[in-house]
Amino acid sequence: MNINIDIANMFYENYNDKIIRDANIDEYISSFKKTELERLYELASVIDNDTEEFSHAISLSLHPKKVIKEDFIKNIEKIYHALIKNTDTNTLKQLEVFLKLYKEDLLVLDTGDNRLSIMFFEFLRNFNLAKIKYEKKERLLYIYTPYELRNILKKIVKDKKVKKQCMENTIFKDNIHNIMSAYGVLPLDKFLSIYNNAYGKTNKRKIINRIIVNRAFDEEISIALGDDTFIYIHAFDNEDDALGFYYSLPEDLEYKKFSALEYGELGDGVYHHKFEEYGKLVEFLKYELDMNEDDVFYFDESYILDYMYSYQLDAEEAKKNLNSKLNNEFNFLILKDKIFITSTILSLAKKYPNFNYKGYSLIEKH
Repeated sequence: MNINIDIANMFYENYNDKIIRDANIDEYISSFKKTELERLYELASVIDNDTEEFSHAISLSLHPKKVIKEDFIKNIEKIYHALIKNTDTNTLKQLEVFLKLYKEDLLVLDTGDNRLSIMFFEFLRNFNLAKIKYEKKERLLYIYTPYELRNILKKIVKDKKVKKQCMENTIFKDNIHNIMSAYGVLPLDKFLSIYNNAYGKTNKRKIINRIIVNRAFDEEISIALGDDTFIYIHAFDNEDDALGFYYSLPEDLEYKKFSALEYGELGDGVYHHKFEEYGKLVEFLKYELDMNEDDVFYFDESYILDYMYSYQLDAEEAKKNLNSKLNNEFNFLILKDKIFITSTILSLAKKYPNFNYKGYSLIEKH
């Protein structure tokens, strides 16, 4: 069985940028909205708040777009150096691949080309590094980055200090994601305590800045800033839902502690692989439903993990969605096959760390 859902092409339908071939750097930057330029300056300021290189951007917002644009072009290498230096290793590698692929005045890619990921295209657009237009009939992506900007980017990706910083960012970002995979939502003070115990000392400003920068191209983790600052995962629709969920948690229950290895397993989505039920389910998928390794990986991500997170927020809705997905994608000739898959996923979920119980599983709390 080969599971092949064309999610990517549906995603690309949002890409409808106006592309002006041969546009120089001035024309390209002129196509940005004033708010887009201000946002890039704001991100650069957050990242580089030690040197205050871009602190003048605050006063720039009071000026017309033309003034901001001229200042942006003047500082463009510094701005993108700061932004790219604070991405991660995977993004940096993808950027290197992108620059090697880009040999003509316009880069044209088939959507089946997997050398560049969807998340990387989001990175390009969110940091205004490219204009992207999707042609649905041809299933092609037309991507334009001006020659001058490409040369700046080539210089940045070769910088050894940038590579070192991106590696450190990757580890830090993964550690944040790993911890949040166990709890869903945490007040910043509690998160800091858990982080320091699991991975070693860090500080609040570094955590806040890392999440703010990641949010520019990564939807996994968000932060609610205020008198009480909270961190929450994308499973919550918005900040209010996340905070409402937090205030419903049992006050007398301490957060369950995990080892750094266990947090890593949660972040990588393999924590449940240690359970006996999972091994039996994989055998069933391979030998009864003829799935290959890629199919099993997809099933794990889209069915098992999706259910284990969604049921914590709405158990009835999650179960209904699981049944609907199984019915739509599988032709079960034998009812007991569907019952086995469903019951096994539900059983795994009961052993999985639960947001409602501060990381304890349903079995541990009942």
